[in-house]
Amino acid sequence: MSRPERVQPSPDVLSEPFWRAADQHILVVQRCGACGHWQHPPSPRCHGCGGRDRLEWAPVSGKATLISWTKVLQGLVHGFKQSAPYLNLLVELDEQQGVMMVSDTAGSALAGWEPEAGARMRVWFEDVGGFTLPQFRPLAAAP
Repeated sequence: MSRPERVQPSPDVLSEPFWRAADQHILVVQRCGACGHWQHPPSPRCHGCGGRDRLEWAPVSGKATLISWTKVLQGLVHGFKQSAPYLNLLVELDEQQGVMMVSDTAGSALAGWEPEAGARMRVWFEDVGGFTLPQFRPLAAAP
């Protein structure tokens, strides 16, 4: 299986701290300093209390639970043509119920692994031609 040709992310004002931390292999998520609410994807306003001025970026454990997945069998999506089959994963971070991240996972990380709702996952970082993607693997397979 070939490594996917990736489309490079285009960080904006909201997402730039996320990508800068990922380049250092640190997973960060927005957290409200007023009410403690975690949120992802980033937003200019807290989804918990509606505040705008106390949002900060904070490291998270990188541990998560697999919520859902899709096995992609055909290489029709740009940037993933050589990767099929691969999995798109939806995980919920341990820090707070409802804080979700999406990941694609392929290759040796999945050898012999069948996804199951509730499976424990852990972040790993894939360095791809000038940028780093936070990805999720089964806890037992994470480095």
